[in-house]
Amino acid sequence: MEPKRDQWWRLKGGTIVFVAFDERTMGRDSEICFLVYDKRYGHPSYKWVMLNEFDVHLPECTGFD
Repeated sequence: MEPKRDQWWRLKGGTIVFVAFDERTMGRDSEICFLVYDKRYGHPSYKWVMLNEFDVHLPECTGFD
């Protein structure tokens, strides 16, 4: 299964991310942008990650905890 917009995933390092939008149409076929909330900074940010770093789809997930 491949990550898609509006899905929660766990990355291989254990980080839980929400795929906020899919920008692969802009030439980054092997990467996807996701939204992550970092408690240290108190605000969401966008980051790019390689598709092979996505480990497990979390269909029941509703938050970053």
